[in-house]
Amino acid sequence: VSRPRDDTPDFSRETTPPHLAIALIAAGVGCAAVSIAALGAFSVPTLVSLGVGDGAAASIFAGASAIAVISRLTTGWITDRRGHTSLTGIALIVGASAGGVVLLAVPVPAVASIGLAIALSLGWGWPTALYPVVMRYWSQAAARTTGFVSIGTSAGASVGPVVFGVVVASRGYSAAWAATGVLSLCAAAFLIAAQHTMTGHGPRTPAPATTIEAHE
Repeated sequence: VSRPRDDTPDFSRETTPPHLAIALIAAGVGCAAVSIAALGAFSVPTLVSLGVGDGAAASIFAGASAIAVISRLTTGWITDRRGHTSLTGIALIVGASAGGVVLLAVPVPAVASIGLAIALSLGWGWPTALYPVVMRYWSQAAARTTGFVSIGTSAGASVGPVVFGVVVASRGYSAAWAATGVLSLCAAAFLIAAQHTMTGHGPRTPAPATTIEAHE
C-alpha cells in the first residue's frame, strides 16, 4: 500500500534573517527610489535644456514610460513563473539602470534619450521583484517588514527630487544625473550586502513529493 508523504513546509524551522538585512534593503531601495523620482520630475526639463523641443521631450518621456510599464509587468510575470528571486538579481537590475541614469548626464539629446529609456525601463521594473523576496524570507512578519522597507522607498522618493533640484541649481543637470547614477550603484551595493547577510536564513524549501511504500 502506498501513502503520500506529507511535504508541507515546516515553517517552525525557519530562521529569520538578521534585522541588519532589513535595514540594508531599506537603504538600498531608498537610494534606488531617488533615481525613480528624479526621472519622473526632471527628465523632460533635462531634454529641453539640451535643445529638444517641449513637445518632442514629452513624447520621448511618454515612449520611455510605455516601455517602463511593459518592463514592470514583464518582471512581475517572470517572478511569478519562477516562484522566487534574489536580492542579487534585483541589485543587477538596479546597477544596470544606473548606466541609463549616467547617460542622462551626457549633453547629447540622442544619448540622453537612450539613457532615459534604459533608466525608466529598469528602474521601474525591480519593485515587482523585491517584495516577493521580503515576504518569502520574513513570512512570519511580512506586513511589518514590507512596511519598514517601504519607509526607505518613501524617504528616497520624497527627499530625492528636492536634493536633485538643489544640485541642478548649483551644478547643473549633468552633475545631478551623475550623482544620481552613483547613488543607484550604492543601492545595488546595499542590496548585495543584504543578500549576503541573509545567506543561510529563510524558509526551508520542501523536497519533491514522493511516496513511502508500506508492506503488510
